Amino acid sequence: MDGYRLLLWLHLIAVVLLSGLSLFWALMQLAPGSAGERRELVEAAARARWPHVGVPVALRLPLPLLTLAASLAVLATGLLAAGRLAPDPWFHLKLAAFVLLLLLQLGLLRRRSGLFTLGQLPLVLLAVLFAALWVRS
Repeated sequence: MDGYRLLLWLHLIAVVLLSGLSLFWALMQLAPGSAGERRELVEAAARARWPHVGVPVALRLPLPLLTLAASLAVLATGLLAAGRLAPDPWFHLKLAAFVLLLLLQLGLLRRRSGLFTLGQLPLVLLAVLFAALWVRS
């Protein structure tokens, strides 16, 4: 496997991780129960340190920070891999969705409101859609 294919593989793994984390935050916000119970769930998840096994406690990241780290991994591997494709409007739409996603994730580090938890999933899905359209164009 050459370096470019390894980079693409790492990018796909990071995208899957980011998609799962975004889905997790949305599910925590949409969990059954009262608004207070959902707020407690989101706060408990935000305080949790991950990965919860196999890593020394000092190296475990809070879940919002892990989500941001996954986004930065997607961004870094995506920009490195993008060098082989010509930018077009789909690429710019993908970057715009991703910048909005990063802003939401920075907000999630400070505040756990519905906008910061629910807004991530649609932006991740839009970025994936725009990426697919960009590669196919």
